[in-house]
Amino acid sequence: MAAPTTLAELLPLANNPRVHNPRNIGVITAALQRVGPARSGVIDENGVLLAGNGTAEALAQAGYTKIRVIDGAPDEWVVVRVNGLTPEQKRLLTYADNRAGELAGWLAEEVVADVAGGLDLTQAQVFNAAEVAAFIFEAERADREAYEFLDEQPTPRPRGQAGDQVVEPDPAAAPARGQAAEGARFPLAIVLTRADATRWQTYKQRIAKADDKAAFLMLLDSAEA
Repeated sequence: MAAPTTLAELLPLANNPRVHNPRNIGVITAALQRVGPARSGVIDENGVLLAGNGTAEALAQAGYTKIRVIDGAPDEWVVVRVNGLTPEQKRLLTYADNRAGELAGWLAEEVVADVAGGLDLTQAQVFNAAEVAAFIFEAERADREAYEFLDEQPTPRPRGQAGDQVVEPDPAAAPARGQAAEGARFPLAIVLTRADATRWQTYKQRIAKADDKAAFLMLLDSAEA
């Protein structure tokens, strides 16, 4: 495959766990406009951006179109030398390069999917065990909210009459933040792999039901028929 020569020829990374936002991209764009592109990206043999997706987005916003591909090997570091920067531009480049990374985020679902698929991010020292656990909790929280319709509905407490004693809940008895309450609030837990989620979206499109609850109930009906 011939090396790409334009930014438009590069392909964004599918299922990117890194989340970019306007503030993050804005920092990169401003730096590009003041000091130029000083950080290289990394692509594979198919032109897929393995590193530098946010920079590519900012480059497009700043009006850049041309790229130069340098073939490298896994055991060598390709360094870009930029000549002609003023001392102020060099200092600004250091700040912008590090600050842009701080402003980006992570997509918990993608991190958890990669860990579940066998990617050992702790051994690679990308995240520690506590950080991975936090991603898992965040991803599961999103799943719990998405399938909230499966919750057991609590029995409504009758209104107290005049003269009734009001019993306030004991704060000590409540579960700590991030800790599940005693008893199963979610009688049915559904965990989908990335492939499963794709199949579920396809099924919902086929039956013309975007709502998870409606699609789930239709699936139950078809299974019982």
